[in-house]
Amino acid sequence: MRFTIAAVAALIAVLPALPAAADGQNPVVVELFTSQGCSSCPPADAYLGELAKQKNVIALAFHVDYWDYIGWKDQYALPDATARQRRYTEALGNRYLYTPQMVVEGRNDATGSDRGAIARLIEAELKMKDKVPLAVTERSESDYKIEIPASNLKGTATVWLAIFDKERTTDVARGENGGRTLQEFNIVREWRKAGRYDGKAAEIPVEVALKPDSGCAILLQADNSAGEGQGPILGATLIDEN
Repeated sequence: MRFTIAAVAALIAVLPALPAAADGQNPVVVELFTSQGCSSCPPADAYLGELAKQKNVIALAFHVDYWDYIGWKDQYALPDATARQRRYTEALGNRYLYTPQMVVEGRNDATGSDRGAIARLIEAELKMKDKVPLAVTERSESDYKIEIPASNLKGTATVWLAIFDKERTTDVARGENGGRTLQEFNIVREWRKAGRYDGKAAEIPVEVALKPDSGCAILLQADNSAGEGQGPILGATLIDEN
C-alpha cells in the first residue's frame, strides 16, 4: 500500500519494450520492497518476476517486516530489508515508507506496480555510460573472487551480496492477502557486505553457497549520507550456476 506518491526523476518517453543490453553493459538493478501482508503488492511481485527474466535487469525482492502486525507474518521478511528501505527513504527524499516500492539503480523510485514509470527509469539507466564493470571468477566450490577495475570514483562504495531464492509459492491464511496463493520471485534471503571500494582496482574474495534454486547478486553501491552503500549503484553482476 502506498502512502504517498514519490517523485519520479529522469523520465523519458516509454518504448514498447526494454532494449537488449549491449555486450559488456552492466545490468540495471531493480529492488522491490514488498510484503505478503500487503494487498497492493502481488501485481508488483508479478512484474518483478517478468523483469527477472530480462538479461539487462537484476531484479531483487526485499520483504519488509512492518506489515507483520496486520495478521500474517511474512516468512521472508528481513529486518535488513526494512532498514535498507528506511535509508532509501532518506536518500531519495521521500516522506514515508510504502509498499510496493521499486528502487531503480539506487537513484529513483516509483510504485512497483506502475510498469510505465519503472520501464522509463530502467530505460534511462541503460543509457548511462559511467557504470563500473564487475567480474567474478570461481576459485573453488563456493569460493569466488570479485574483480573491480580502477575508476574515477570520488568517495567510497560498498560491495553487497544478495543471496536470493528464485521463485516461491505461499498460501496466505490471514491478513490482507488471506485466502490467496502468492507467487514471488528473487526473494532476498541473505544480505551482507562483502567489502569496500575506493576507486582503485580491487579483488575481493567471497564465499557463496548456492542451492539449485538460488542465485547471488553482487552490487557495487556508492556511499552517501544515508549510510554505507545507499547511494547510486555503480555496477552489478550475478553468480548463477543453475
